[in-house]
Amino acid sequence: MENVVLFGGTFDPIHNGHLRIARAASMFLNADVIFVPAKNPPGKEPIASPEQRLSMLRLALKADGSSSFSISLFEMKSKEQVNYWVDTVSYFAAKCKHAKLYFLIGADDDKVAKAKEIIKEYSQRRMHTAASTAAFGSGLAEGDLGSEVAVGGAIVFVLDVESVEKY
Repeated sequence: MENVVLFGGTFDPIHNGHLRIARAASMFLNADVIFVPAKNPPGKEPIASPEQRLSMLRLALKADGSSSFSISLFEMKSKEQVNYWVDTVSYFAAKCKHAKLYFLIGADDDKVAKAKEIIKEYSQRRMHTAASTAAFGSGLAEGDLGSEVAVGGAIVFVLDVESVEKY
């Protein structure tokens, strides 16, 4: 079974931290990473336009040169007023039926708990079930990498940014 990581975000702007997190998740999960830039993220007002953020993302991925990175325009082409990641996960779960999906959320150590709250809130708001799975153990660094929560056909992976410093 193929592993696929969906890395959603505003990428306003994309930076080395995003690339480091994506690289670490790709290596740890032996997975391809699909960047899914949000056109209209809930609770955020990006400074750059969706087109500018997409251009920056394309340039960054080209410069990085990783063959395991690609971009999906699913949210960029969406006609929805707001893009919710649970809808994105559901779309990819239907599209990639033979893959194990992960939805990556990068968070600083003190923001991991907040990220879990957001997962539960948005999944409940969008009528999906969030079910906790086993905490992700060490592998990239000593200690807990983050945690996994199963939602809408994928595992939402909250990765502690501090754990990927060596990548």
